Amino acid sequence: MNTEQQRELEESPVFFHKLAESAKYALHRSFINGAVFKSCLNCEHFDESKSFCNAFGSNPPPSVIVYSCRTDTYLMKIPF
Repeated sequence: MNTEQQRELEESPVFFHKLAESAKYALHRSFINGAVFKSCLNCEHFDESKSFCNAFGSNPPPSVIVYSCRTDTYLMKIPF
């Protein structure tokens, strides 16, 4: 690929869209892994291999897995 082709590729909207998507994924993943954002994926009660919450003995729905539950606000009631 010559310099002109490289420049055209880097200036294309598709290139920037793919770059932005890649950056969003990497940033989201690093926030989850670093526990900046709470989710089932970084909760000590979640068994990722089974998608199972050991704290509540149930499989949380996808939205709870991503956004987490408010375990501090639920005493005896399953939060999902």
